[in-house]
Amino acid sequence: MTPIADEDVPLANTNLGNDHGCCVLQFLLMLISVIVFAFYTDSRKKRQARIFELTQEIETENRKRGLGRRG
Repeated sequence: MTPIADEDVPLANTNLGNDHGCCVLQFLLMLISVIVFAFYTDSRKKRQARIFELTQEIETENRKRGLGRRG
């Protein structure tokens, strides 16, 4: 058996005071990136819906005027 105070034993360091500062920073960075990604995705979906609506309006207006696609 190895004494728990031995520094070579994994997870033997129970001094958790300053060792987890970077872990909190990484967690906050991941949280911020998820929030930014959610806003970006929502923005893209709204933009795509608006483009679809405008395309439908253009097609409706072309049908009213008797303009068709030529090709």
